[in-house]
Amino acid sequence: MARFRVPTQAFRNFLSILLGFVLGAVNNLIILPWAFADDLGEWGLVRIVMAWASLIAPIILYGAPAAMNRYTGVMGRANKIPKLLGTLLWPPLLLFSGFVALPALIFPDGVSSMLGLDAAYRQAVQPIALLSAIITAQLFLASYLSTKLKTTLATFTQETVFKLGYASLALCLGLGWLGKSAFLPAYLILNLLVLLVL
Repeated sequence: MARFRVPTQAFRNFLSILLGFVLGAVNNLIILPWAFADDLGEWGLVRIVMAWASLIAPIILYGAPAAMNRYTGVMGRANKIPKLLGTLLWPPLLLFSGFVALPALIFPDGVSSMLGLDAAYRQAVQPIALLSAIITAQLFLASYLSTKLKTTLATFTQETVFKLGYASLALCLGLGWLGKSAFLPAYLILNLLVLLVL
């Protein structure tokens, strides 16, 4: 996608966020309660996975987006952008591996107890880890795009495309085209597709 001038990008970002806000409101207030009307527990599982992953991902990034925005200009003039990206990538990789991925694989019951998950939601630990990795990568790539003045793509993908996809999944569930057990995997795949678009 070509670079646009800052006012153009700002306006397009505003439209993407506005459309995403409307889609999110309709989805959360109307579509999702209708789709999960007979089993709110399954919706609770999805919400727990989303909430924990959204909380963990920015922590794992360890300040990479801010550092990327701050030092890209200086490092770019020195032709050291790959070195900067490599340096900023190591802390998230180590934090995710040591504090999210390995505990989720080796001690899922201990992690679920630490997170305070009920027995019904103990299977959420590994999806939380997977979604944390996907969201972390999305945020890292979105930050990189912002340094290249391509915020329109990141905002449109993360706000409009994602929320439209989420609403579509909820509609498919409500219409019986998607089973409840397949909803969480489909949601994870949607996040992965957003990452691939970025």
